[in-house]
Amino acid sequence: MYRVGEGRVADSGFRVRFWGVRGSIAAPGPATARYGGNTPCIEVRCGPHLLIFDAGTGIRALGEKIRAEEPLDADLFLTHTHYDHISGLPFFGPAYKGCNRFTLWEGHLGAGKPLEDVLRQLMAAPLFPVPLNIIESNLRFRKFAAGDRLEPRPGVTIHTAPLHHPNEATAYRVEYGGKALCLAFDTEPRGAEPDPGVVAIAKGRTCWCMTPCSQTRNTPPTRAGAIPAGRRRCAWRTPPGWGGWCCSTMTPAGPTTPWT
Repeated sequence: MYRVGEGRVADSGFRVRFWGVRGSIAAPGPATARYGGNTPCIEVRCGPHLLIFDAGTGIRALGEKIRAEEPLDADLFLTHTHYDHISGLPFFGPAYKGCNRFTLWEGHLGAGKPLEDVLRQLMAAPLFPVPLNIIESNLRFRKFAAGDRLEPRPGVTIHTAPLHHPNEATAYRVEYGGKALCLAFDTEPRGAEPDPGVVAIAKGRTCWCMTPCSQTRNTPPTRAGAIPAGRRRCAWRTPPGWGGWCCSTMTPAGPTTPWT
């Protein structure tokens, strides 16, 4: 298991930092201190470009850190919009400053469901005291279809793939400076084989593969996707032919179990 914190993909100016790795619900406390108690948020630096993946509760602390870099022009990619992956967005401080600009990307909702509508529901009474339109930063919403190839910034290429998960989800392969980072959260295996979406983006010797602690292959199909992450364990290993590092996010909300 790669430790929560800051790492580097070789020496290409390609960096990754984990701000949240828990599934389902934030779980602070001594039992989760090793990898942190926040829900998913990953900071990726591709040279001068800031890419953020998911907006779980970890994004609040990320926001505090990057305020020193304002004005900001960054991209936020959502794997999906289950609550644990977006619940930190209303507490992302830089979003409330007009000098900043964020492009929000999603590829799982389909043509009939704008991301902006989902976030308005998240920040609507009686669930939240202030509406989405109080955010003063320049927000741009970009929709794509999982499977598309994206070029959000100069020199940055992102390949996407659909994942097997309730309400759909998207995997990302970020390529920069000859290196690649693969992110695939919240996906359930179908039988003995890995999710085809993970396989599609994760091959090659320059990859870091971040695969989910979602559930075991022995989970009954009728319960797939419905078991809280705190009660599941990861049953995945790096398949033959995959290179680079393989580390885990979506760690259970309870005490950490070593992943070997």
